[in-house]
Amino acid sequence: MKLILCTIALFVSLVGYTQGDETAKAYKYTENPTDTLTVSSDSTHSTSKASLYSAVVPGLGQAYNGKHWKIPIVYTSFFVFGSLAYENNIKYQYFRLNLIAEIDGDPDTENTSGREAENLKANRDQFRRYRDLNMILIVITYLLQIADAHIDAHLIQFGFRKDLTVSLEPSVKPTNFTSRLTTGVSLNFTF
Repeated sequence: MKLILCTIALFVSLVGYTQGDETAKAYKYTENPTDTLTVSSDSTHSTSKASLYSAVVPGLGQAYNGKHWKIPIVYTSFFVFGSLAYENNIKYQYFRLNLIAEIDGDPDTENTSGREAENLKANRDQFRRYRDLNMILIVITYLLQIADAHIDAHLIQFGFRKDLTVSLEPSVKPTNFTSRLTTGVSLNFTF
């Protein structure tokens, strides 16, 4: 478990330093009348800022990138996995305390569940496993939203053409072995 936590901490600490250059730069080349070339740097969207914002406040990197529709998805994921972890922890504690009461031999403690020790142990282990899985899913959600902000910041640099078209057309082709024709659907991408 310590190894997993150390690996996650290392990943989070290095996520902003993976590209080497902190900002994406657009260069404008202009020629002067004296045949010299000047380069002016136009600092655009920063991937490190997006990653840092998302690491400090989940969803802030998505807002920085202009992808506001992703923020509810991030917080809903945290809420769902957090709620499940909380409920599974309550059930885990219930079965754990009843198991202790069942096997400790103390007449002052009482098993209120009415179940046997083996059943209590199986339920305790099951809900502990579910709780731990939900905690891992919370960490994965956290790391994915940082990676999403980082990748979106990179994709902002690309100039996508507006003339991308997709067409779905019926097609009729001859088969290789017989003289019959086969019918189908052709999906065409034009870019």
